[in-house]
Amino acid sequence: MIGIMRHGESRATIDPTLFGRTNPETVPLTTFGYQQAVTAGQKTEEYLQETIGISGDPVVIYYSPHLRIKQSVVGFIEGFSDKSRIKNLIEDPRLIERDHGMFDGLSLEQQKAHDPECFRLLYHGTTRQKYETKMPDGESLRDIQLRCQKFVRSAKRIASDHHVIIITHGGFVAALQNTFWEKGVSSWIDQNLPVPPTGTVIAMDTPLISPNSKAIWIGEKRRHPITIDTDAFYPDLSILPKKNIIENDVIDFQNLQKRTNPSVKQRI
Repeated sequence: MIGIMRHGESRATIDPTLFGRTNPETVPLTTFGYQQAVTAGQKTEEYLQETIGISGDPVVIYYSPHLRIKQSVVGFIEGFSDKSRIKNLIEDPRLIERDHGMFDGLSLEQQKAHDPECFRLLYHGTTRQKYETKMPDGESLRDIQLRCQKFVRSAKRIASDHHVIIITHGGFVAALQNTFWEKGVSSWIDQNLPVPPTGTVIAMDTPLISPNSKAIWIGEKRRHPITIDTDAFYPDLSILPKKNIIENDVIDFQNLQKRTNPSVKQRI
């Protein structure tokens, strides 16, 4: 099984302008977003046990190096009761979100004012123009697809004898789905695949070109006002490898706990 998860709710989920005011790589999860990740881990383990019926197959987790993704990985693992099944944690920079360049954190109106011609090509151009036009100092959809294609080749090899979980960004989920299904550019751009809610896990069926993916778990919606549980949450990331872990290495999950010490919870 290959599963794709969107990270839990982050501070930028609540306030997208943060991307224009701070380093996108360092945006943290909220307290609620971390719990979304824990729940996603729990539901994924249940899916593997109940739907697939195989409880002992090893799990490999690929993840983007951005902070909110790393925090989601820790939460996802916390949700797994049998942590011995998780055999490899692989940080992969090919899974980062699209680089929006000068458009980062801007509303559509602000993007149009900043670069009217680029805005026209990106949002009102032909399929080919939407695909090939780079955001100012950023990436094009073509750039994203090339990253996806290289990554998918790696993931397919691992998926032959492992369950693969990919934890990444919302906009990148659609690109991964399109690449796994080996669909054309127009199906990705013109059909405008939706961004799943935070904390959602999607199962990609085998064979990998099948467009019959289904949600393992739809991320829960926030029940509280955004003034509650929106503090930045900083779980302990020490279980994540400083370098990729090779098969059969032992991952130290002994001290894996959700940290609630005020010293690691900060408001930004």
